[in-house]
Amino acid sequence: MRWGALWLLPLFAAWANVHGGFVAGLMMIAVAFGLEAMSAMAGNAAGARRAGILLLLGGGSGIGNANQPLRHRAVPLGGSAAGRPVFMDLHQEWRSPDFHSAGAIRYELLLLLFPALLAVTARRPNLIELALSVLWLHFALTGFRYVALWVVVAVPLMARSSAAIEWVNAWAVKAGLSTEPGSLYHTPRDPSPWLWSAVIAVALLGGAKALEGRYAAHNQEIIASRMLDRFLTHLEAWQEKHERRR
Repeated sequence: MRWGALWLLPLFAAWANVHGGFVAGLMMIAVAFGLEAMSAMAGNAAGARRAGILLLLGGGSGIGNANQPLRHRAVPLGGSAAGRPVFMDLHQEWRSPDFHSAGAIRYELLLLLFPALLAVTARRPNLIELALSVLWLHFALTGFRYVALWVVVAVPLMARSSAAIEWVNAWAVKAGLSTEPGSLYHTPRDPSPWLWSAVIAVALLGGAKALEGRYAAHNQEIIASRMLDRFLTHLEAWQEKHERRR
C-alpha cells in the first residue's frame, strides 16, 4: 500500500454519485484497515504505515460519500432495505445465483477455478487478498448482484497465482503472451497514472453536477420510486402493529 493509492479519492467521489455500490468500496477499505491495524499492533511497522494510508483513504472516501444527493443517509437506507426479507425475496439479484440457468457457466467456472488455483500455485496470497476474496465469495454465493464484484476482487489474485505455475508460464511464453515490449499484453508505464485518473474523475463529477436535471429526469410513470417509499412506510407500520400483537 503506497501513498499513490490516494488517487482513489476522486474516484470514490464520482462513484458515490453514479451508483449505490460505492458501499462495497468502503467495506473493502474497512476490512483492509482492520487487518493492517492488527498487523501494526503485532509490531509490524509496514503494517502501521499501510493502516495510516487506509485510514486517510477511508476518511476521504467518507467525505466523498457526503458529496451526493442522499448524503449520510445512503448507507443506512441501503442497509435498511437489504435487511427486509420482503425486499430481498422479491428481487432476483438479491437471491443466490441460479446455477441451472443457461448463463451460469460464465461465473461457475471462475468459482471452481478459484480454489483450484490456490491449491496448485507456488504463490501464497497475502492476508488481505485472501480475506477480501473469501468475503466477496460469500456475498456472491448469497446474492447474485455480488458475483461481478467478486470477479473484480478475485481475478487479480487468480492472475498472480497462475503466474506462479511453471507450466502456465511455459505455455504463455510458447504462445507469445509475455508482458515484454511488443507483446499484446505489454502495458507501458505511465510516470503519473494517478493524475489522469484524478482529472477524469473531477471532470465527470463536475460535468454531472452541471448537467443534472437538464436533459433527463426521473419519470415516476416508468419507475414509481415514490410508490416504493410509500410501500416501505406502510410495511414499517404493519410490522410495528404485528409485533405489538405478538
